[in-house]
Amino acid sequence: MHLPKDAWYRMLFVHSLDGIWLARPSGQLLTANPAACAILGYSADDIPQLQRQDVIAPGHLALADSLTAHSGPSPWRAALDFVRKDGSTVPVDVSSEAFAGVDDQPLHCVIFRDLSTERQATAALRESETRYRTAFMTSPDAITITDLKDGRYLDINEGFTRIFGWFRDEAIGRTSLDLRIWQDLGERDAFIRQFRLHRECLNFEARFRNRHGEPVTGLVSSRVIGFGGQSCILTVTRDVSERKRAEVELDQYRHHLEELVEDRTRELQTARDVAQTANQAKSSFLANMSHEIRTPLNAILGYARLLQRSSASEVQREQLERVRWAGDHLLTLVNDVLDFSKIEAGELHLESIEFDAVALLDGVGALIRESASTKGLTVTVAPLDLPRSLRGDPTRLRQALLNLASNAVKFTEHGSVTLSAQTLHEDDHGLLLRFEVLDTGVGIAPAKLGELFEPFHQVDASTTRLHGGTGLGLAITRRLARLMGGDAGVESVPGQGSAFWITVRCEAGGIGTAAANAPHLPLELDAVQAQLAGKRVLVAEDNPVNQELIRALLEDVGLVVSVADDGQQAVEMAPAPVDLIFMDMQMPVMDGLASTRLIRQLPHRRGTPILAMTANAFDADRQRCLDAGMNDFLTKPIDPDQLYRLLVHWLNEPAASRRA
Repeated sequence: MHLPKDAWYRMLFVHSLDGIWLARPSGQLLTANPAACAILGYSADDIPQLQRQDVIAPGHLALADSLTAHSGPSPWRAALDFVRKDGSTVPVDVSSEAFAGVDDQPLHCVIFRDLSTERQATAALRESETRYRTAFMTSPDAITITDLKDGRYLDINEGFTRIFGWFRDEAIGRTSLDLRIWQDLGERDAFIRQFRLHRECLNFEARFRNRHGEPVTGLVSSRVIGFGGQSCILTVTRDVSERKRAEVELDQYRHHLEELVEDRTRELQTARDVAQTANQAKSSFLANMSHEIRTPLNAILGYARLLQRSSASEVQREQLERVRWAGDHLLTLVNDVLDFSKIEAGELHLESIEFDAVALLDGVGALIRESASTKGLTVTVAPLDLPRSLRGDPTRLRQALLNLASNAVKFTEHGSVTLSAQTLHEDDHGLLLRFEVLDTGVGIAPAKLGELFEPFHQVDASTTRLHGGTGLGLAITRRLARLMGGDAGVESVPGQGSAFWITVRCEAGGIGTAAANAPHLPLELDAVQAQLAGKRVLVAEDNPVNQELIRALLEDVGLVVSVADDGQQAVEMAPAPVDLIFMDMQMPVMDGLASTRLIRQLPHRRGTPILAMTANAFDADRQRCLDAGMNDFLTKPIDPDQLYRLLVHWLNEPAASRRA
């Protein structure tokens, strides 16, 4: 296709990837091509309204003026910053040349290229090089780069100095022969020949010596790489001398092995028996501690709730709210200790039920939103491509996410907390999901990241006094994530914030299950009373304060309440008309388990709902209650909403579907 010369020029002007503008010597812009408009953010109609000083950064305007003034009609080139329409700056490579226009009026043609991407790539490359250089220098193993032809050391790390004793300025430019590192030169020659012939990755064990002549046994991994434009050998050597010495010592005692094994076996059996006894004692102590702490907490939190309902004074309600907050905080600490002990003892078992994953994430966001708003923080929930219906343990997943989200609020003073989730992988084993909590808080120093998930650990001891906590939350979160087939971790930049994450494995849920586990809303007492009024309930509870509390909570919704002081009295009172029985586990005369078994033997009590109401919070305790014939399990301190939900459920449950 033949086009006039001016048509070719116009095509070049319009389709150029570089920005081009034409301007008068006075600085007024006449026109600009599409690339210039895109770089600067102006429309074509905006261009004639602009002066050169409108698009050149003030700090670079003087340079541009001086170049134009001194070069005259000659072209000039410089690196400048231009100003976009939105006020942001963009680095550009500029060339300019004056020429005569069609009317012989002088014009300036300015051609410029956006350097943003190039500079970002350069910065990223520098960062990558720094990162790999840091890894190279700080590795505890000896890492060397040697010339493939003559074996000269081109680079070594500090691990080489630590293992072999030669410093960098002593080793660079010399060979392993010069430093007399190899004990067996035949091994060294075979190693070089292998690389020159095949250039494959080699892994082997070799005998070396350090600069003092002391033997060093190393595990060596070598491969050919490109370095500085030439083929080189990258070698990583791990010092296993201590391990080898230990193997020699073990071999010296080989003839005593059977006797040592027998002695050690007896010691291990004794230690195992002692550990089992100690573990049983610990479990018993934790169970008792849980019971003894939860029993008074039940009264503290229960009466605080009751008094809040009846108190007319706003000051009193606020004071009672502080009491509830303190009680809930103490309960959280107790639960953390118990959960950690269960995990360590292998006694924490996961559920497998269907749940609404999006609703769970929204629920965690709702739980932290109030505390976040008091600090002026915004909370955002972004479930991305998370499936709604899953099968797994929503309780433990919610606990892990709430630990991370609560920490984010605790350690963030300004900005936001964002909860997100996405599907990483799906296969025959189910879905691998990643949940992330991103904050704009204080961040964490890189040296401290590895310690975060250790039990009883705070990154800074001062944070314990400032923010509180046992140092168990993150340890529990990681262990829960691993129990659910995933892991937990963190990325953080000091002063910019942190991103804590967990991964878990779940199965896909069934159709129509998305709403099955929606968060419970607070119950209306009037609605509960309408369903329960007049029903008869027997409470077996030995603590007088808790007797009074549970009676008040039950009578608040119109139930008729009878109280037994121990399990024996509960058995004696069971023949009387009763619609539901609450049974404590630990009671004098007869405990709740024995009492339940006897009550279940009564013909007219085989279908009566019997609910455990106990301060024993272990899974084993729950199972013991179910095995004894109870229908459900309510842990002290009692949550009134949970109590009323159980009552509504079991008192409205058809008798035929109840467990006998």
